[in-house]
Amino acid sequence: MKRRCSRVVPGAPGDRGRRPGASARIEGMGVKRAALFLFLAAAGLAGGAPARAQGELPRFASLRHDTVHVRAGPSQDFPIRWTFQRQGLPVQILREYEHWRYVRDADGEEGWVHASGLRRQRTVLVTGATRVLRAEPAEHGKPVARLETGVVARLEKCERVWCRLSVKGYTGWVKQQEVWGIRPGERLE
Repeated sequence: MKRRCSRVVPGAPGDRGRRPGASARIEGMGVKRAALFLFLAAAGLAGGAPARAQGELPRFASLRHDTVHVRAGPSQDFPIRWTFQRQGLPVQILREYEHWRYVRDADGEEGWVHASGLRRQRTVLVTGATRVLRAEPAEHGKPVARLETGVVARLEKCERVWCRLSVKGYTGWVKQQEVWGIRPGERLE
């Protein structure tokens, strides 16, 4: 089965960078400092107010670069859990802390990335079976292309059920439920 996104993971093969226990997540920090930070972060009080300049949460964004590190916490002091290796991949931003964004990918994995690794341009990931890109937003619309699972496409517009996508010179419509990277029922002009 093909993976939806490429990841390079430090450590043992297959561990996807997940390490058991809190001690693995707080390397490089004193235990008291780490415990205080984790307590304050859970309470939403650590180090100032979170930035909310770019919209409500949760929201979607896409990866700006081919390589984006996902960390265990919102600082370069935290270890890298894994690395995304696919520019344009959609992620869901769940929380913000200064210049860091806590994101979730299509597989449900979560971690912190620096805001400079993200862009506001909306993309979606084709999920499930091969999907038909249609010329019109209707079941009987003329097929334009077939999209394999894992294809990343630019999101241009979404109505209640259908989304208009652009990918490698093809533009057309797919059902909103056939892609990941947009909230159910979200409208996008």
